[in-house]
Amino acid sequence: MQLKQLLFLGAFSLPHLLFAQWSKLSTGTTKDLKTIHFINNDLGFAAGKDGVLIKTSNGGSNWTAINTATTKEIKSVFFIDANNGWLVGKDGLIRKTTDGGTTWATQTSTVHEDFNDVHFINATQGVIVGKKGSVLITGNGGSTWTNKSIVTGGGSGSDDEGADIYKVQMLSTTKVFAAGKEGFFAVSNNGGSTWTAQVSGTSADLDGMHFTSESNGYVCYKAGGVRKTNGSGTFTPVTASTSKDLGSIFFISDSKGWTVGEEGRIQYTENSGNTWSAQNLSTVTADLNDVYFPSEDRGYIAAEDGIILKYIKGTTNPTAIRTTDLLSGVNLYPNPAVTTFQVKMEAVSANEPVHIVAYDITGKIIAAYTFQGGSAFEVPCASWANGTYSIHISVADKTAQLKVLKQ
Repeated sequence: MQLKQLLFLGAFSLPHLLFAQWSKLSTGTTKDLKTIHFINNDLGFAAGKDGVLIKTSNGGSNWTAINTATTKEIKSVFFIDANNGWLVGKDGLIRKTTDGGTTWATQTSTVHEDFNDVHFINATQGVIVGKKGSVLITGNGGSTWTNKSIVTGGGSGSDDEGADIYKVQMLSTTKVFAAGKEGFFAVSNNGGSTWTAQVSGTSADLDGMHFTSESNGYVCYKAGGVRKTNGSGTFTPVTASTSKDLGSIFFISDSKGWTVGEEGRIQYTENSGNTWSAQNLSTVTADLNDVYFPSEDRGYIAAEDGIILKYIKGTTNPTAIRTTDLLSGVNLYPNPAVTTFQVKMEAVSANEPVHIVAYDITGKIIAAYTFQGGSAFEVPCASWANGTYSIHISVADKTAQLKVLKQ
């Protein structure tokens, strides 16, 4: 197929091709997904209702169901590396894998409440939190768990005895933060053995929490509420520009981050929450439960009905790809490529333009091409530096995103 037009960055403007950064993935499950965690851009896990656990090793292009031997709801999954991970959930559920999720061994404790979150700082030291102030700590990878439950909390100043704890994050082997019901917030300076309450300034449930450092963190809650904290007891409210309840928050730097929540709400800020922009997908109205970024240019969201959304960094102010408009049956060959590769797909009519855009790993546009009709399109890449590139293909309102390795 003859190349009709070739444009390079610097003389290139295709606003309609600067692809949406959030797209819906096919997961193979319709179970509600409560938690998602990625070890790197490609290797990740999502889990949720009825013990469902799915794994991807190619950035969500394909998902494999894993047998967890439980029907209990999984509330949190966390991996410290590609092999070692933990999951926690209803009725005191704790399980560990040492083979990348293929098999899971039961771990036990003296606490049998619902567990909501688990976090490890290294392969041996971790914390679990849950209902009625439940806190467990381990120093041996979970072979034994010690009960350090919090009997009283701070929250908005009311008596939070036995407050449900929803989130925990270890910043070091000593510094740990926890957030939960009715504004509950606490910090530990000794790895979770003892806790000091902090007044969050709200009585709303703190459903989401994320710290980028010991002195920079955020919490989110109902009716679009977001507060920034310095980790030392000062909480400053910021506005998330939505009335929807927010359930999860994640920042990739001190100032850049996302909140997600009720009815498909996605909010993005570049200035520590002073202003927010919506990145909602028009076709996704399910509640979004958990957001996680393994790197600055990749992010994932777990949601109700088996939905997972994926973010690929591109434009500064992206718009959403509608999941019903994804191209199928697109392949790149050869891959790896040396001088050229072909984009192969279902035949397109002769008068239908096919747009192909190449991004490097930073999200920068390297080159863009427009072909006219056909089913195979040769893309020259001899001048590209060796590495992995994201190839975005657009035909009318349909799009596809694939990777090619240039050697």
